[in-house]
Amino acid sequence: MKKSNIYNKVKTAAVITAIAVGSAGMTSCGEWLELEPHNEITQENFWNQAADVQSAVSGCYLTMESNAVLSRMLVWGEFRADNVTYNGTTTAEKDASLDHILKEGITATNAYTYWGDIYTVINRCNTVINFAPQVAAKDLSYSPGEMKMHIAEVTTLRSLMYFYLIRTFRNVPYVEEAYLDDSKPQKIGQTDFYVVLDKLIASLEAVKNDAYTEFPESTNDNEKLYSTSRVTKPFIWALLSEMYLWKQDYDNCIKYADMIIDFKKKKAEEQRFTSTDFEYVNGYPLINFNIQTNRNRNHAFDFNQIFVTGNSMESIFELNFNGASFGQYNEPISNFYGAEGHVARVIPAKNLSDLSDKKETKNVFAEKNNFYDGRLFKSIRYNSGGDPMYIYKYTASGDGITFRSSQTPYTTGYYADRYGVYGDKEDSRNSSNFIIYRLSDIMLLKAEALALKISSDAALSEGSADYALMQRAFDLVQAVNNRALLEDKPSSKLDIVDIVNKKDMIDLVYDERNRELLFEGKRYFDLVRRTMREGNSLYLADKCSKKDSNLGAYIKSFLENYDPTQPNAIFWPINLDEIKADETLKQNGSFNSGESTSMKNSAN
Repeated sequence: MKKSNIYNKVKTAAVITAIAVGSAGMTSCGEWLELEPHNEITQENFWNQAADVQSAVSGCYLTMESNAVLSRMLVWGEFRADNVTYNGTTTAEKDASLDHILKEGITATNAYTYWGDIYTVINRCNTVINFAPQVAAKDLSYSPGEMKMHIAEVTTLRSLMYFYLIRTFRNVPYVEEAYLDDSKPQKIGQTDFYVVLDKLIASLEAVKNDAYTEFPESTNDNEKLYSTSRVTKPFIWALLSEMYLWKQDYDNCIKYADMIIDFKKKKAEEQRFTSTDFEYVNGYPLINFNIQTNRNRNHAFDFNQIFVTGNSMESIFELNFNGASFGQYNEPISNFYGAEGHVARVIPAKNLSDLSDKKETKNVFAEKNNFYDGRLFKSIRYNSGGDPMYIYKYTASGDGITFRSSQTPYTTGYYADRYGVYGDKEDSRNSSNFIIYRLSDIMLLKAEALALKISSDAALSEGSADYALMQRAFDLVQAVNNRALLEDKPSSKLDIVDIVNKKDMIDLVYDERNRELLFEGKRYFDLVRRTMREGNSLYLADKCSKKDSNLGAYIKSFLENYDPTQPNAIFWPINLDEIKADETLKQNGSFNSGESTSMKNSAN
């Protein structure tokens, strides 16, 4: 039986040996520490100088980029939602745990319910917070400002990890102390979701001014754009904006979103962009995809600079992978979405990607009865017959979308014209960065907060305060939507006349978040947030049931039994080994003891 990894004994040596010299995006030039062999590193000969803290901070980032951690971030945030299903070649023998998740047959023995690796990151962050002040007392060259910056970095990474945990499991063990030996309590039980959320917000508010606004950039291509791969003030603002949205504090959500938007506008001005460069996207500094108006030409709808090249001007924080350069690969993308030599384990759900019927109401891309949204074809690969095949986002470097002029725009005429080379062109494994926050995500969080501030559920009258809120929310959604359109025609664009009331606006925001953030590990968390706010899971259950026509009724009935007062089916069961190691932990009641469920039997 595994020992509970909540209290994983991350002694000093374990922290340091997690560090890889030259890890992308996490260092300043020439500041890497030459490490001693594992068995020679002790607390006595470490934690003595500023470089030791820098190395330990880098180790926190590197551990978060591990396959074990990143795969859970992606699976927890995406795979129970309505956008992905299992590949026909994925059998229980290959990955039974994943197979059960995709079929909504999760039990507490499922490998992806194991949270120990997330707590390893948390404990390493706590270790830095514990030792950094001691180093400052020994090394006078380690300035108070630099120490505070390091503590702000790891406090933010710790908060991000806890944010993933509470959105997945709801109530979780919460510790801020470093576990370096067996002297601390091993059984502490769970802390309520909202209590943890308040603690995370408070900790970020306390350090938000200690982080750098930007990091200096290196001329070294392998050490570029630190400001999007290390914790900065904009990243902290992004976390706070989303956390306040979950807390239903919409004014603070909007405040921090505006700080990010204003920061990005200023950066665009510094790069000599003008307002006319962003006119098509309502003045927001979103990357221009050079929309063409001639359907018979290839459209330069270039997602590469966001999802393959990485560190785009829209990026706020992303995990960097350098592939063949340093042997760092985005293994979860290769394993789940596919790569050369890696069979895709998950594929787009049929309800999302079926182009056979232009009036298919289940398809979130069927707005205004057309498929002119380029994100559909840059996120999903279709063959020449129009059948969906694989997830394209993060995996393909092809940048064209071809329209076959012999077809009408409502049939299977669009298809991605290249399967492309995966990630790093020098290697078959994926090395695309993984994005945690980017500008369009924050714009849509703000739009959701604005929509939720509308006071009336009735039809909105132009000129009213509620209509003004709706107009501001719509402006944000339309900006994100406009830059994805393959045709610059009024008939293809979103129109505010189609929005009648508050519910219409909220639904539009959720649809746009689904289109924009497809396959990025955001969708299921969005559905959980709405469920917790509305006090019922009808919307979540309806959406999730549509991904599988055979199991749809079963999935819907299981997920729609929501009790706002306690964890239930929309949250995950706690791993059985954790329950056995700590009897103070309480299992999610929807999964009984956690060893089996009727759903597992039905899904097999």
